[in-house]
Amino acid sequence: MAIRGVDFKWYDGFFLSMLATSIIIVTINWRRYNTCTYPLHIWIVVDYTSVFAFRLLLFIDNALSAGMGLDFGWQQRYARFCGRVVVLSILSLLLYPFLCAWTVIGTLWFRDAKDCLPEEGQKWGFLIWLLFSYCALLCIACMSVGKWLARRQAHLFRAQQGLPVSEYGVLVDMIRVPDWAYEAAGLETRAIAQDATGYHPGLFLTSAQREAVEALIQELPKFRLKAVPTDCSECPICLEEFHVGNEVRGMPCAHNFHVECIDEWLRLNVKCPRCRSSVFPNLDLSALSNLHSDTEQTSHNAFVTTQPSSLSRSTPTHAAHTENTASLHTDTALDALENGNSSMPSASPH
Repeated sequence: MAIRGVDFKWYDGFFLSMLATSIIIVTINWRRYNTCTYPLHIWIVVDYTSVFAFRLLLFIDNALSAGMGLDFGWQQRYARFCGRVVVLSILSLLLYPFLCAWTVIGTLWFRDAKDCLPEEGQKWGFLIWLLFSYCALLCIACMSVGKWLARRQAHLFRAQQGLPVSEYGVLVDMIRVPDWAYEAAGLETRAIAQDATGYHPGLFLTSAQREAVEALIQELPKFRLKAVPTDCSECPICLEEFHVGNEVRGMPCAHNFHVECIDEWLRLNVKCPRCRSSVFPNLDLSALSNLHSDTEQTSHNAFVTTQPSSLSRSTPTHAAHTENTASLHTDTALDALENGNSSMPSASPH
């Protein structure tokens, strides 16, 4: 199993064994290669060195990406982001094109000079290495395109919600959010989707109950950022950076999210996306899961209790509090649900 930041694969062992064996053989027969029309021994040395440098840069990239999680500070993640830009630029713009061209050159040289190799076994070793090189280059290209298409598909899904999408943005996102973080976010989303099957307002709640849940969401405090916190510089839901003036909503666990992101989240799941703690601890999810979709059926289980005062968090020093008051209609819905009624009574003026 690969360790994050190391990521040692089986083909690394294969490559190192071939590298050691070939270096010994080429060194012993170095003078005998002079009879060849083309300098195959020079090609072998340059190719092995380039592949070794390529794999070494991949290790460096893995080490940089391992420190780009949300639990690291903004400055550290930005420094590692810049490092990944440099490393990936060398890999994609310099080494990979060179290896492609150099492999083709080696194939042409081997075709015209294969009979001059000192030993018959070296001919097969050279041929196996060429096949390995072509397979590796093809796999790298396919994996890179596949990852890019997956990220692009995620961005296209966000475009349906009105967020801007560009090919450059997809590329930056691939560098800013490493593969392990992207895959972890996918696993988290699937786990949350399973949790949400017992709490989906569109399937289980009546219109009055949906309004009551919406009222609970709107009672959570909203802020406009006056400064971006260094310990949480991006929204864990959309992975977009926070900016001064962004409107965010604070959770009881003291985590902040974009208002649009967290509101949509809480309509499907009542756990904080970052720490998985319950946002509404007094909301009885087991009672909610037993509700029928019939909007006229009377519920005999009171599933919402009075919102505890602990949910009213003190505002952070870097945020300006924007007071939110629930409407008279939703307040009446909460009162009705607390008394065990499933139908929405008409609001009367105070």
